[in-house]
Amino acid sequence: MTVSSQTPVDPPQNALGRAALLRATIDVGLALGLSGITSRSVAEAAGVAHSLVRYHFGSVDALITEALSLAIDEGIENARALAEVPSLTEFTRNLARSVTDSRDTHAFLYEAILESRRRPELVPQVKRYYREYREALSAPLRALGVEDEALLDMVLFAFEGMVFKEVTDSDQRRTREAIRQLRSIVARESGVRLTPPADDDWYGAGRPEHRPGNV
Repeated sequence: MTVSSQTPVDPPQNALGRAALLRATIDVGLALGLSGITSRSVAEAAGVAHSLVRYHFGSVDALITEALSLAIDEGIENARALAEVPSLTEFTRNLARSVTDSRDTHAFLYEAILESRRRPELVPQVKRYYREYREALSAPLRALGVEDEALLDMVLFAFEGMVFKEVTDSDQRRTREAIRQLRSIVARESGVRLTPPADDDWYGAGRPEHRPGNV
């Protein structure tokens, strides 16, 4: 694709400045909520002059919208990393790890999702998040033979609830057990055969004692 000569292209330092401001926006949103995101708070977190917010984004609202887009892209990328798994067992093991690996990204997303009730300009991004996130989680399950759309919705909604629980009150043991039960339900309702795992090292923290009935 040819870039028009009239299209402004930021020099490398400007691109780095934009990236730093977007990352700082997510950090401030996590610490203070979206209401705490101002030109000064973000610039201070990024270590730059607050005038750069207007220079790069025009307004704080535009900055928040772009930061939300970045967080969505990261969340979708994490979900797509679950693709091409060889079994339902491996899918749910990766799902459990992703709960903790992407906790901060999801925390900011939840802040923005709730704020979208008061800021209509965020609604299109929130809709994009749910649409693309569902597809990213559903693709590997469809490849394994899970075809029921309501069952795919159940996986998404249950997973969202587990992530929210981890964001607000982390308990990896209970999350692991909940995902194990989710795995059993999906297998039973879809007819997908479970492959017993060689181990149950869900979080890379060692091998727990095997118990009869593990799936």
